[in-house]
Amino acid sequence: MIRRHIEVRIAFALCALAVASSPALGSPGGGTAGSGRCVEDTSAVYRVPIGNSPVRGGSQPLVTVVMFSDFQCPYCSRAATTMDELAEAYGDDVRLVFKQMPLDFHANAHLAAEASLAAHQQGRFWDYAAKLFANQTQLEREWLEAYAEEVGLNMAKFRRALDNHQWADAVDADRDLAARLGVTGTPTFFLNGRKQVGALTADRFREIIDAEIERVNGLIADGADRATLYDTLQEDASLRQVCRPEAEVAPRPADTTRPSPPSPPSGPSLEPSVSVGIEPWNASVGPADAPVTLVVFGEYLCPFCQRLEATLDQIERAYPGRVRIVYRHMTVHAGADRLARAALAAAAQGRFREMHAALFRSLESGERSPDVEALAVEAGLDLTRFRADLDSDETQRRFDADAAEARRLGISGTPTTFVNGRRISGARQATDFGEIIDDILGITTPTTFP
Repeated sequence: MIRRHIEVRIAFALCALAVASSPALGSPGGGTAGSGRCVEDTSAVYRVPIGNSPVRGGSQPLVTVVMFSDFQCPYCSRAATTMDELAEAYGDDVRLVFKQMPLDFHANAHLAAEASLAAHQQGRFWDYAAKLFANQTQLEREWLEAYAEEVGLNMAKFRRALDNHQWADAVDADRDLAARLGVTGTPTFFLNGRKQVGALTADRFREIIDAEIERVNGLIADGADRATLYDTLQEDASLRQVCRPEAEVAPRPADTTRPSPPSPPSGPSLEPSVSVGIEPWNASVGPADAPVTLVVFGEYLCPFCQRLEATLDQIERAYPGRVRIVYRHMTVHAGADRLARAALAAAAQGRFREMHAALFRSLESGERSPDVEALAVEAGLDLTRFRADLDSDETQRRFDADAAEARRLGISGTPTTFVNGRRISGARQATDFGEIIDDILGITTPTTFP
């Protein structure tokens, strides 16, 4: 029996929320055409056709949940488990729809998506998809065939579909749809057309679904037909990503009548400020009394965390002496825990930045399991002390404290950054951070970045 693997060998984009910001896709009535950047209208309703995609749940649902997913994305596997819970909890009131979005840097994801549709052709999509999510590190062709046999597919038909790439166009059609709707990472969901990004908890999904059920029951009471409810809700929905009008996202003039920080900006982070814990051992750059503090949760096997490093360097140079950057650890990939402990052990010797840079250089070179002792030597550490600290109870306690704070804050992907408590998810551009930082510092002319 094929065991469940938790190792993830190659990089993923958000897969959950760790995504780079995308350009506007030309939505009517919105966008930031002048700046070339889209700040999405979170109230938008999108037209998401079901087509021939795999479906489970009620035939006359109150809520239709469309999931864009990648079989190599760890967050998608987590989200699939949540979807199973929701299907059981809501029965015929919820319909689940699966759309394909294999990410380019997941080498086996596209063929796995094709294989899942070949299984769908034989009426076994959900059983087969469960196999793929349970074995994300073994999705090469021979394994795809092994899972097909396990779920009882007609193997001649299945192999023919893969040989001829029978379902490649269908996979690409889903990806094209995702691009039009502004989907930049996996998993991304549309609940009756409203976008939700990332592997939300089951409780958070229930809150959203319960509120939507209450809303649409009101529509049905007013005469809407449950049998065609989704089509009715989609009638005026947008075909493309909806961006907020330029005027709504421009920096506001500073309030010079009071010294306290201005209210939250209208830029990329619309969530209220939250209290983010900082521990004495957390490595940081910049003055402790800086008016702006960025707390970054990341990991050393996340390519988007590496990408964020260049942005953080830009921010340091643009706001000298006014920004502090604090580093905390949140891991998803197998093997990342040890790398985080290596960084903590280096920090104990005052050499965090050297180890931090060395770990990301290893990722850039494609090394997923670097020799941390060799990196410790490269970083100029006392190797005897490093070895002792690496596996010490104190280092583990510090790592666990970072993980606990990430869970408390509801972080579901890396990198996630808090700017004076305001959340920014993903490897965003320096200008996205700049909107918030300028607002906090009362800077009226948008900062330019080197």
